[in-house]
Amino acid sequence: FGWLGDKIGARRTLLATLAGNGLFLALQAIPSLSLVSMAMWWQGFFRGGVTPNLMTLLARAAPEERRAAVMNLSLLPQQISWFAGPAAGTALAAGFGLQGMFIACGFLALLSAPLLFVVRAGAAVSEAPSA
Repeated sequence: FGWLGDKIGARRTLLATLAGNGLFLALQAIPSLSLVSMAMWWQGFFRGGVTPNLMTLLARAAPEERRAAVMNLSLLPQQISWFAGPAAGTALAAGFGLQGMFIACGFLALLSAPLLFVVRAGAAVSEAPSA
């Protein structure tokens, strides 16, 4: 998705990949093994564009002297979710059901996409690649 970010901008690409990720995550609640498998594949496809474009936006927005710290801190929640996510997901799925968890997670991912246009860290982030 780097080539798409270079062509149409990292923010737009991040918006599209977050929306695709959320949509196909929510569709994994469908009670059909073949459709769930297809939705999981597409969710993974779109998920692959989230982190690279987020890192691009952070690199452009962060001051050069703090860039490494900002980018490393932004990856911390992802690392924590890999560790704690399965246990938390199991506990929540026991209470809400597996399909409910897919729908809730998909909704939260879809909700994050429009927040890109509402929440900004300080000044606006340039869409133009830095030279």
